[in-house]
Amino acid sequence: MQWAEAAFVVRRKGHLAEARDLSSSAYDLKWSAAEELRDSLVSEPSRSVLFRSAATQTL
Repeated sequence: MQWAEAAFVVRRKGHLAEARDLSSSAYDLKWSAAEELRDSLVSEPSRSVLFRSAATQTL
């Protein structure tokens, strides 16, 4: 979440390239966390939230 928030802040300041880099880092971290829980149905709803968060980060 820290990377996503930082991306939001720098995007608002007009630093689009830096915001894109931070968003990419946030996506990578969220996707990695979600992948670790991919086959763990016991981890619901956390698993779904992580995948949704990673997908939203790409917008």
